[in-house]
Amino acid sequence: GIAHVQVTVPAQINMQFNVPVAPPAYAQQIPEPKPQSKLRVAAGVIWNALVAMATFFLLSASVYCIFTIPAAMQKYPVWVNTFGYAVIVPAFILFIGYLLLDKSRLKQRFPRTIGAWTWHNYLVTGVIIFVVTIAFLTVAAFSVAFSQ
Repeated sequence: GIAHVQVTVPAQINMQFNVPVAPPAYAQQIPEPKPQSKLRVAAGVIWNALVAMATFFLLSASVYCIFTIPAAMQKYPVWVNTFGYAVIVPAFILFIGYLLLDKSRLKQRFPRTIGAWTWHNYLVTGVIIFVVTIAFLTVAAFSVAFSQ
């Protein structure tokens, strides 16, 4: 639109300007989502349910490993096993589970957040989780090496 601005200065000179005003970025129209077939929506819901069940199963196995340390991990200190099975493993499980989800309905509902993510965002997130995991494993290896 165009805003009409009138400026009056002390010398009684009257000036008028027509200034074009662009709408703010948040006020731009969100495109109407394309309708999806019922079969595609149903397949996405079933897929998401399967991914959610698998993610829940793997998370419950991770919690089980916190309290029942596997034989191969008993040489590590308790803090390594607890942190690994309580933080590192669930982070990987949740990240991979999220990547496997059918996000088409989420992108329609939240176009500015989930819909705005590209593969670059997912790659950066995965690299951050990977680097934190490598740092954790390095600290764990040094703690075992120096405790003997």
